[in-house]
This record gives sequence, C-alpha cells and structure tokens, in this order.
Amino acid sequence: MPIEPLDSLLAIKIIGLMPDLRPSDRRVAMLIIEHYRRRDGRCDPGIQRLSALLGLSTRTIMRALGRLERAGLIKRIRHGGYSHRNRYVPNWPRFAELCAAWNQRFKVGAKARMANLSPLERHLGHVCGDGDVTQTYKANRYKQTDRDSRGSKRGISPPTRGGRTATIASVASRSAAATAAERRLSDDLHRRFGSMPMTYAEIIQAIDPDMLVAATQAEMKQRGAGINYIIRALKLVGPR
Repeated sequence: MPIEPLDSLLAIKIIGLMPDLRPSDRRVAMLIIEHYRRRDGRCDPGIQRLSALLGLSTRTIMRALGRLERAGLIKRIRHGGYSHRNRYVPNWPRFAELCAAWNQRFKVGAKARMANLSPLERHLGHVCGDGDVTQTYKANRYKQTDRDSRGSKRGISPPTRGGRTATIASVASRSAAATAAERRLSDDLHRRFGSMPMTYAEIIQAIDPDMLVAATQAEMKQRGAGINYIIRALKLVGPR
C-alpha cells in the first residue's frame, strides 16, 4: 500500500505512546521511520550510521533493533539493501492497528470525563425560585425566550450590571480568535515540516506553553506571524 506522510507521523506517535519500549528503542525506531523512502520503500541505513546519528553504541543499536523486531514494529531483511546492508521494513499495518486501538481508548476516556446529565427531559427555563439546583442543560441560555414546564412564556434577559454582557462577548471573541490562531499555527507547522517526520516531532516537543502562548498572540495580530515566531525562537531551518 502507498505510504503517506501522515502514516509516518502516526507511526512516530505510536512509538512514543507504547509503554514497553526503552528510550533507545524509541529513538532507533523513529530513525528507521526517518530513513524510510516512501517513493520506493528503500530503508537500509547501516548500523554505523544509526550509531553515529544517535550517539549510541553499535551493540545498543543492534539490541534495540532486535527488540523492535520482536515487538512486531519492524521487519529486518538481512543483506536485502544496498552495499550488503540490512533492509528494514516498518510494519505499517501494525502501526495502523495500534493507532486505531489508541484512538478508541482515547474516545472512551473522553466520554468518561463528560458530566453525567439527568435522563429526564431538560427544562429550558426556571420552574421555581432561584435556589441552588443541579443544572440539567448542557449550556447556559441567557439570550433566548423559552417556555417553562408550566406553560408560561417569559424572557430570560442577559445580565447587564456593570457591563457584564459586553465583557462576556469580549471574552468569547478573544477565545475564538485564539483558537483560530492556534489552529492556523498548527497547520502552518505541519505544512512546513510535515515532510520531515523526525524534525516535526522534535519541534512539537520543543514548543513549551509560554512559547505557544506567545506564538498564538503573534498569529492573532498577523496571519503567518506565529510560525515565524517559533522558527526564530527555535532557530529552525526547514523546507519552504
């Protein structure tokens, strides 16, 4: 099957999430993915090259390759590459299977965190006085006229004391702008460095919360300024 850039990124994601891999195993696996050439499937880096790039001994590299092969993440074809080097084939179906299992686990965890709501019909308006009650509707609806369970129609006016209505609108607007800016920043990073999976993964790990906030603020002021901020902060050089 044809291998897309997203397949490489998902494989790196699974390598980072698997609990039973050693740090050296993860680094070797990511470097194997980095060497895989999607257009023809060539992947035959020598042991000495892997050792020099990662700063690990050749014995550590060989042990890591053995563990990765036993884990079913790569297949090693001895002397199946160029210059009598071993050829490595990432187990792409296995990575896709592990990714699907992780996504299912992630969704189950997200559902478990959702608030439990009453199974009874939800009231859109108050049915009694303003006492402490359990909210049964997912969102506050202060800008809508609703009919309560007793059949009387009444308007629910938004709070206006001290300009609170304007404040709520302003906060919502800023939140939406920040979300949109952060989404644009993420898309820009993927377009710029997505073809370099190892580099892209390292960039994502290097962006700390303060840097993300600063880059998002720059993107809110001017489109494209967010990724330029990160490139300057991390002193990056990548494909245009």
